[in-house]
Amino acid sequence: MNISTNHENTNSFSPEREKNMDTKMAKDNFPPETTIDAQFVERLRLFMAGKLTWAQVEGWTAQTSYRFAVLGVELMKAGKLVDARKVFSSLHAINPEDWYFPYSWAQVERLAGNHDKAFSLLDISIELEPELGEPWLLKGICQLEKGLNEEASKSLIMARDLGKKAKQVKTNDSMVPLAEALLERLKKIHSNI
Repeated sequence: MNISTNHENTNSFSPEREKNMDTKMAKDNFPPETTIDAQFVERLRLFMAGKLTWAQVEGWTAQTSYRFAVLGVELMKAGKLVDARKVFSSLHAINPEDWYFPYSWAQVERLAGNHDKAFSLLDISIELEPELGEPWLLKGICQLEKGLNEEASKSLIMARDLGKKAKQVKTNDSMVPLAEALLERLKKIHSNI
């Protein structure tokens, strides 16, 4: 029986071995003409630290994102909900700090009958822009559709009050009258609200 006295473990960590593995992986996984500039590396570092969105890493502007959002709205209007979902979920993934993308995605989910998913997306939108009435209005409409009348009343009141307070509505200037009409309808149907 021969016992080796060489204690070198080829599976152990060493900075030199790690560096060689990283270099080999980079060579194996990227075409030789791929170059990564220092600015991109810095943007990646900031992304990993939670200080940039993926859209910012890639250099997307708000204008570029909203061009895609227009496409998503058109797809939604045409009833192409699967494609609209892809647009808005992608936009939300690359720019999770913009309220409009989860809000629009929630509209798609509502139309598809996925109210629970719509509620979670609207909660994100509301968290991002708590003083904006549009997500509250859509949440109230979803709640009405699910028969959650008391919750709908609270959401619609919030939408109405925020709309009046803002004096400028970003997406729909009929928000306040719509919220008021839905509240009035709820009162007629359910006298306890």
